[in-house]
Amino acid sequence: MVFIVETGVGVENANAYCSVEFADGYNSTQIDGQDWGDIDLPDKQIRLVTASQILDNGFDFYGRRLTRIQGLEFPRWGLRDRDGYMLPTAPLPRFVKCATAELARVLGQRADAGGSATGPAASSSSGAVEKIQVGPIALTLASNSSSSSSSTTTSSTVVPLIPRSVSSWLLDYGIPRFGYGSARLVR
Repeated sequence: MVFIVETGVGVENANAYCSVEFADGYNSTQIDGQDWGDIDLPDKQIRLVTASQILDNGFDFYGRRLTRIQGLEFPRWGLRDRDGYMLPTAPLPRFVKCATAELARVLGQRADAGGSATGPAASSSSGAVEKIQVGPIALTLASNSSSSSSSTTTSSTVVPLIPRSVSSWLLDYGIPRFGYGSARLVR
């Protein structure tokens, strides 16, 4: 795989919003980013490319792309910051790079935990009630590994593809395509 980082000028074949060096620096400052440094270079690059693709597909960003031939949705022309000031197209905005580094780390943690990086995570319980108690109130859910039942019920918890820790970087600059977040009201 060829790893090409967008610089803010509309690189035609760019497939990542931030460099591995930027992601290393960002993730080294995050409370749950300590494992990022242990990942080898090709895996980091794959995670950054995947994160960039997910961000592009997950948001309708304000403004418009700088060129028709650029590889990613950024850089963008006509994009304003939180205070209403016009953002320059180059260098690439820090919020895009931070969101990419954050999402790359989160996707990697999901995959490293044995689940799908981009799919639903399996729940630790089947949702079946094993015990109910009225005073003092208690509820116990049956485990998936329980052998007391002849049929196994599985359940999954849907994990947002783009977690809040990522979308919070981007909500001022676009609208999520998957129905969560908030909308900006301009009068």
